[in-house]
Order: sequence, then C-alpha cells, then structure tokens
Amino acid sequence: MKFTPELKTLMGVRSGRHTLAVLPHPEGMMAYISLFGGTLFDAIIDLGDGPADVKVANDRLPVDWVWVFHVDPTTRRLETATYSEIDRNIDHLAK
Repeated sequence: MKFTPELKTLMGVRSGRHTLAVLPHPEGMMAYISLFGGTLFDAIIDLGDGPADVKVANDRLPVDWVWVFHVDPTTRRLETATYSEIDRNIDHLAK
C-alpha cells in the first residue's frame, strides 16, 4: 500500500531512516512502519483496542504523548515526535 502524501508528511517519513507511527484509528490503534523512507508501507499492524490508555479519543491525547519514532539505520539514533508536533504537521497540511 502506498503512502498518501498527507500521511507521509504527518509521520515525518524521510528517505534513509526507519519510521514507526502508532496512530489512533476508529476501532483502536494502528502501527504504520516505513523502512528506509520508501513510497510504500513496509507494514501496517492493527494493535486493536488494547489497554485503556490507547482508547483515549484523539481530542484527549496528552500533548506530550509520543506516537512517532524515527531510527537512523546507520547510527541507531532515535528521534521521536509527540502529539503536539504531529498536530503541527496536521495544521501544515490544512494550509
């Protein structure tokens, strides 16, 4: 399945790094995985509705909740993105 440009921007997918995003979905949570920043998802995993902390509605997620992880495959350096940073990406998409 191909990334939409919007989802690629939302997740911050870039060439040469791995990205894991755990995003709310109407039935629970989904994990989206991109290896090396290609144009296709490498995996989409339904995480179900799991524990209570993942059932929180989008409008009630804490702003410091981390939902995107980026790993440089060469250095193993980890970068994260919080709900507030993702929200800024959403605002950018709306413009």
